[in-house]
Amino acid sequence: MNYKEVLFPYHPLEQGDFMYRYYINNREYIIYSPEKDKISCLELYNFKELSSFQLAVYIQRIKTEQEEISEFSFEQICSKEDLMKYLFDIAGDKTLYRKIRGVSNCEAYLLYDIKQSSKVRNIYHFNPANNDYQLVFDNDICIASIYDEIRNKKINVCWNPVTFKYLEEEVAEKNTSYLIASSNPILCADIIKKSQDRAASICLYCNDNSLDGLLFFSYYINNKDIEKKIEVYSESNKVTILMKKWYPNILVRFISRIQKIYNMNIRKYYGMTNELDMTVYQLLSISGLSFITFPNDELAISLFLKEVIAEYNLPDIICEEY
Repeated sequence: MNYKEVLFPYHPLEQGDFMYRYYINNREYIIYSPEKDKISCLELYNFKELSSFQLAVYIQRIKTEQEEISEFSFEQICSKEDLMKYLFDIAGDKTLYRKIRGVSNCEAYLLYDIKQSSKVRNIYHFNPANNDYQLVFDNDICIASIYDEIRNKKINVCWNPVTFKYLEEEVAEKNTSYLIASSNPILCADIIKKSQDRAASICLYCNDNSLDGLLFFSYYINNKDIEKKIEVYSESNKVTILMKKWYPNILVRFISRIQKIYNMNIRKYYGMTNELDMTVYQLLSISGLSFITFPNDELAISLFLKEVIAEYNLPDIICEEY
């Protein structure tokens, strides 16, 4: 099958005189003509060229009986280098670390492969007018860093470019800081290894990315020589935490504390002082295992994260806000 036959059932997300852009099964693909009488496909995860066969495998397109379809053709040719420039749309440098995008005028940080630090894998941009931010491409196992040359005893970790800008502009104390695109275990392991190499503590700047912070902390705890552990399971509407080897009296006290703090916060936020307490954090014991469940909302997660870090009281990992 040629590219057009592979993509026959699908409609392009974007099309122009030099390319078609497809979004299929949560991945993006560009069909374009890098030179005369040649068609190619660029996948936007690792920015690799795919043959029509490889594309069919990637999107799980099974060959069916159909009439032959002529291959794509374009009015304009476009080299891979020019296509990459178009996709990233970098107009210039805002600072040593930060870029300016052309069409959107957003500020952005380039994210790099964790093993091949010269290879750009994504771009994390934000609108400085309202601080809305977006990871532009598919790959979320990538990283940006600032002040790598500073070897202090603390490294900062965050999950959005607005926080990263704050850390870049911090005047009082500059530390090596990392912007990571997710809390994938590969990234968690990489950050922990970097902290160990420097004998540095880790400071998590979660802000509105508390679930990522919680996933990171869970990975961190599960790789320490500590008896009590936590395992995090998240769904669209709730979070479930498996509390491994927590003594029942400590667990009950912990739940009571975070429940009280949650209700104090929502009363303050909504200006309601006489409302009954809400039971947000549920403790369930099944087959000798203890679970805590709560809604997948930022307040419930951030309070749990802060209090569970305080409960462990480890000297080498903390959580801060700005």
